[in-house]
Amino acid sequence: REDSSCFSVFEEGLKQQIGFYKPLLSVLERQKVDQYIADKAAWLLSAVIGNVPRFFSEQDVKAVVTALHRSDPACSDLGILEAIVNILKSDSFRVAVWTMPEVSGRISAVSPQTSTPPYLYKCIFALWMLSFEPEGAVYFKEEEIIKKIRDVLTASRTEKVVRLSLTVLRNFLTHKVFAEHVVELGVLEVVQQLEFEKW
Repeated sequence: REDSSCFSVFEEGLKQQIGFYKPLLSVLERQKVDQYIADKAAWLLSAVIGNVPRFFSEQDVKAVVTALHRSDPACSDLGILEAIVNILKSDSFRVAVWTMPEVSGRISAVSPQTSTPPYLYKCIFALWMLSFEPEGAVYFKEEEIIKKIRDVLTASRTEKVVRLSLTVLRNFLTHKVFAEHVVELGVLEVVQQLEFEKW
């Protein structure tokens, strides 16, 4: 996880057409599989897609996302989210993956009040990556996203979640529609309250 240079090993294998994608996808599609194993398979497959995307098609990526969101998922909720975030790291697939209802729906449905800090952080991380897309490149429900960030800043006191939420907010301020919602939805007042917290 810490050394991204290790993905060069997978890149070399993919250049030699070593089968990698189908065996790991089959783990995610299997009916009975240990959740820990499914989470690791999902993380590895999605991390390779995110780091060496040129070896995968949009159809490949959508098949992975579909397998993650089957009716009886093999992975944990956090495992699914981590895999989505890994794939979103690739700007080649970011728009296509975000427009899949199960992806945008999962990230938008996070509860700042009840979600664990790791899960909440990953959702905000996904929004952070999307915030670098040019205005109009990705379809957003702007008001919903700004409300979500406002609620995260109100409810969460996990420093890395708050810091990343503020970074997302700053990035989205360059988008005119988002900036209007920031003003209308009282986000400034919530941000000002953070000054009085002990960090």
